[in-house]
Amino acid sequence: MISAHDLEMQLSAILMCHLIENEVDLSVEQIRRMTLGQLVRKFTSELKPSSALEEELDNMVYFRNELAHRASAIITRAATHEEWHERAITELGEIESYFLETKLLLSPYFEKCYEITKISKDKIYEIASSLYPGIKVGG
Repeated sequence: MISAHDLEMQLSAILMCHLIENEVDLSVEQIRRMTLGQLVRKFTSELKPSSALEEELDNMVYFRNELAHRASAIITRAATHEEWHERAITELGEIESYFLETKLLLSPYFEKCYEITKISKDKIYEIASSLYPGIKVGG
């Protein structure tokens, strides 16, 4: 879920930068209240990514919903097998890797935020840390 939230935060930041650059009829507060599904839809409608990235983002919404609403089913399904702990951990680890891979695909969009805002990565990390105490930022 942390990786899903991280993706959500990245999409929010990208949309906020897009808002700054293009004077989109949307406020920062509206973006902050969007669900991952809404963020993905807004991102795809505003930034027109490749169909492959759009499909990947849709998959992430699916996996996020699986984690949020059916995590116990994932664990219960794994528990029907021997060594179920390892099986559940493996399955959840695979889902996390999907989020990390998708985050990498968004890197070019996030890099544009630095250009648009003329703010360094360190300053953005500082802002993120103040908005979300305890969040791991960087790299």
